[in-house]
Amino acid sequence: MKKLKVKKGSTCMACLACVGACSEAFYKVFDPDKACLQIVEKKAVRPIACPQCGKCAEACPEGAITQNPKGVYMINKKKCTGCGACAKACPFGLIVKTEGNPASKCIACGICAKACPMEEGKEIRYSGVNWSGKKGDMSGFETHPGFYEMCKNPNLDTTDWDWAIDPTGLEYIFRDIYTRYNKPLMVTENGMGAFDTLTEDGRVHDDYRIKYLRDHIEAMHRAIDYGVEVLAYCPWSAVDLLSTSNGVKKRYGFIYVDRTDDDPKECARIRKDSFYWYKKVIASNGEDLE
Repeated sequence: MKKLKVKKGSTCMACLACVGACSEAFYKVFDPDKACLQIVEKKAVRPIACPQCGKCAEACPEGAITQNPKGVYMINKKKCTGCGACAKACPFGLIVKTEGNPASKCIACGICAKACPMEEGKEIRYSGVNWSGKKGDMSGFETHPGFYEMCKNPNLDTTDWDWAIDPTGLEYIFRDIYTRYNKPLMVTENGMGAFDTLTEDGRVHDDYRIKYLRDHIEAMHRAIDYGVEVLAYCPWSAVDLLSTSNGVKKRYGFIYVDRTDDDPKECARIRKDSFYWYKKVIASNGEDLE
């Protein structure tokens, strides 16, 4: 019997390429409700295709569904009255029924299988973590085989934790998203995690953070000059905080919190050089970046 099967041990990333290919082939539109297979999540995400069980044929009052020599149940569109009995009988919810049209079901054409981007032998991998704060210690990059794979850009500098520093990329994404959707945009989080050193006189000289923020604000200005409507820019963050994977040694704030991962001390708050710089930026509404 001819039927589509999901390979054992294969990983579905729910990209909907199979669902889209099916609905576009038969209805000329990307619509999961018009696809003869579905993506479900039961313990793991996986596609469900028609097993050619014949329940639909048994339920059809017009005898419009018959099994061909290859074992595939086919709907005779001329006999189908669109009553929906087959759709109700399908235990997997895989029969498409639209108002005023005959029902449709999987005919084991294989379009969905050809559209699946997963490559045999490759697995999904999510972004790695740099635990040390030493450049180059990132444990890996995010990979979705056949769909996209992240990698290091040799033309960009990075933070100590291997996060790319790419203000031009911010300008590009501003222009790209605004051109697509023509909606006002807001930067809700932009900042640099770094090792900060408290000097003997109680100061934190974080010129690297000032440069990072200045470059990204200038990139935002270029996007605004291009015509992008920007509602707000929010740096990350006001005060040093706990990094999920790197504790307190990875610092983001304008205000230094005097403690370590092992010793909370008194958690004294100390304004960094970037605090005074950003105070000027706010007062000038982003005009004074010196």
